Amino acid sequence: MLTYDDLFQRSPNAYMVLDREFRYLEANRAYEQLTGLSRAELLGRGLFDLFPGADNEDGTSQAAVLRASLERAFATGERDVLALIPYAITTDTPDGPVVAMRYWSATHTPLRDTEGQVYAVLQHTTDVTDLQRLREEVRLTRAATGLTIEQLQEGVLSRAAAVQQRVQALSAEHRFLTDLFEQAPGFVAVLRGPRHIYTLVNEAYERLADRSGFVGLEVREALPDLADQGFFELLDTVFESGEPYVGTGVPVVFGGADGGVTRFVDFVYQPIRDAAGKVEGIFVQGSDVTDRHVALDALRAADRQKDQFLATLAHELRNPLSPISMAAELLRRSPDPATVARAAEIVGRQAEHMRHLVEDLVDVSRVTRGLVTIEPRPIPLATIVAAAVEQTAPAAEQRGHRLDIDDAAPGLVVDADAVRLTQVVANLLSNAAKYTPPGGHIQLSIAREGNEAVLRVRDNGIGMDAALLPRVFELFAQAEVTPARRVGGLGVGLALALSMARMHGGSLQAFSDGLGKGSLFELRLPASA
Repeated sequence: MLTYDDLFQRSPNAYMVLDREFRYLEANRAYEQLTGLSRAELLGRGLFDLFPGADNEDGTSQAAVLRASLERAFATGERDVLALIPYAITTDTPDGPVVAMRYWSATHTPLRDTEGQVYAVLQHTTDVTDLQRLREEVRLTRAATGLTIEQLQEGVLSRAAAVQQRVQALSAEHRFLTDLFEQAPGFVAVLRGPRHIYTLVNEAYERLADRSGFVGLEVREALPDLADQGFFELLDTVFESGEPYVGTGVPVVFGGADGGVTRFVDFVYQPIRDAAGKVEGIFVQGSDVTDRHVALDALRAADRQKDQFLATLAHELRNPLSPISMAAELLRRSPDPATVARAAEIVGRQAEHMRHLVEDLVDVSRVTRGLVTIEPRPIPLATIVAAAVEQTAPAAEQRGHRLDIDDAAPGLVVDADAVRLTQVVANLLSNAAKYTPPGGHIQLSIAREGNEAVLRVRDNGIGMDAALLPRVFELFAQAEVTPARRVGGLGVGLALALSMARMHGGSLQAFSDGLGKGSLFELRLPASA
């Protein structure tokens, strides 16, 4: 498939691009043939350094006339046309430099960036030397033959019509190529020369880098934040070796490593060769695949959490089996009433533990499928707290925790489903008990802040590190067992608590100053009037 650069280079019309310092940004093969210089000799060089010109017969400077037209195009933003430019071209030959007078017709078209500012001028050049010489021949022939001007100019007019058609074709071709380049679905840029100077950049490239004004700049100057990320070295290697490079899912940091924005890209560095096969630039093409990368990372994380959850679930369900088996053996071996009572107590306690596990699993399944509904009614928040404390008291007592309750808003009422809100508070208390070492301290406070009822559960337990804190309410996140969290857990309690809080129109947040510094969970609900 032909690229924009292919079409540009294959155009039979000669044109080039100059920046505000009249340095070459681009030139196609037809322009090379017109001037006798290769693109490598043109890019980055000044127009008037390469073609200083001479004086016309009327004493005006050839360079001054051309410069004035270019300056008008930059200043006004409007196209400027020079019908005839006499210019002396020096060509090196084996016999020494040869100076030839050529005559050109030039159209200077301003190029604008995304902000509408003129950053370069496109020059379409038509060599009209033959036409000018023909005019001279007409003048001399008319003087010698006495033919009418109409007779002599008939051929000239035909040539002029052909030139006009070429100009119109060029304008249409330029519009087509520009639209094609800008509408490319991915980011595209063309770099020229060993210094990798931007000559063409589309909007997708500017969006990726979150900046504009690339044209005319070296890549190291335009994107200094990419230093030490390997891209500059890759460009050098591609230019020197002539071998393309393909990158997949490569991270690129814009804005610097500290506080920068990381994007992931698929891209190709394709060498651009001149007619002789020499590398003269690099065509950059690619697409931003950050969303795909993030989605894949999320899938991998979910898969790891699933595996950890299944392992933890197996562990949690296996733990009660040993005491239940022991109790069953006691029942078989001893008819002693005391032994039977002790065995029954063991079976009952372990069965209750398994019931809680299964209920949590059923609840989380129903919540994720949107099957849970609530029936809110006005109820004192203190009543909810009392029910939750009653449910969790055995676990707190078993570990020797001290539980303090501070109700700074007695009689505070919320619209809530009593069963579900009790489940939320009980999960917060159970979580505090689970991750607070024996003999620890748990505080529950109730307050009214504006139109909100605020319930806080604070502990002096193992706390949470910065990596876990943003994910503490994710489903199965708690299932990851670390040296600081050996008690494990299915990781569904806090996820359920957050879902239930939101169903009540409230919020649930977690805070911790780090490992070993305890945790704070804050539940906010709309308070009844």
